[in-house]
Amino acid sequence: MKIDTITVNTEEIYDYFYQAELELKNKNRFHNEKLDKIINYIFSSEANKITIKKGTILYRARIYDNPDAELKHSAFSESKFKGYNAIESYVNLNFDKVIDGRCNPYGIPYLYASQSQQCCIHEVRPIIEEYVSVAEIDVLNNLKILDLSTETIFLMKSFNEEQINSIPIPVFCQHLYKLFKRPYQQRCDYLVTQYVAEKIKNYGYDGIRYTSSLYKGEQNQNYVIFSFEKCKAINSRLFKITGNMISYE
Repeated sequence: MKIDTITVNTEEIYDYFYQAELELKNKNRFHNEKLDKIINYIFSSEANKITIKKGTILYRARIYDNPDAELKHSAFSESKFKGYNAIESYVNLNFDKVIDGRCNPYGIPYLYASQSQQCCIHEVRPIIEEYVSVAEIDVLNNLKILDLSTETIFLMKSFNEEQINSIPIPVFCQHLYKLFKRPYQQRCDYLVTQYVAEKIKNYGYDGIRYTSSLYKGEQNQNYVIFSFEKCKAINSRLFKITGNMISYE
């Protein structure tokens, strides 16, 4: 049975996660039984465990706001790094300047990357006339990844095996997937996803895969890599944003 074939009270789902977020915010930042029930269910499913093979290329984008952007974009260069250099294209190791992210708390850097150039460019939300540096990230060792993208949510265990408040746990898993792809505005909004990411890291995973909410084309998967030392930036290209397209209904 699929999630979309049953009727659930969505208010109960939202309230469950809202209460979990309040507990993380006001009671205990490092332990949450509500989220642990969902996380442990995901861990028990082999469908969500994937491997990124050594030699895979991922992509990381950054807005290029240096004053030489226009000149650098138009000039010929034999350098492998035509955008940011190898250090600037990669993880910020100045820990005091690492801000909270979707999965990382303040001061702890992770590598955020995408499956394609198009996806990672969309992720940095550039405006027309801006320049974006896109680095190729070489995976140096096999990476053990927990997949939280939508297609694996339906491949978990039997729908009736475990429930929370009479609601099958995969319904909560689906909402958790939405939390990972949702755009955020404030640092405190990251508490749930940071907690889940920390649990996944402590179980020995190298990272997480989730679906982009900003890019709807093919290869729209994002990755957060905890073990960023197992990857390396090998080149970068500089792109100028010349247009965008918004669809609506």
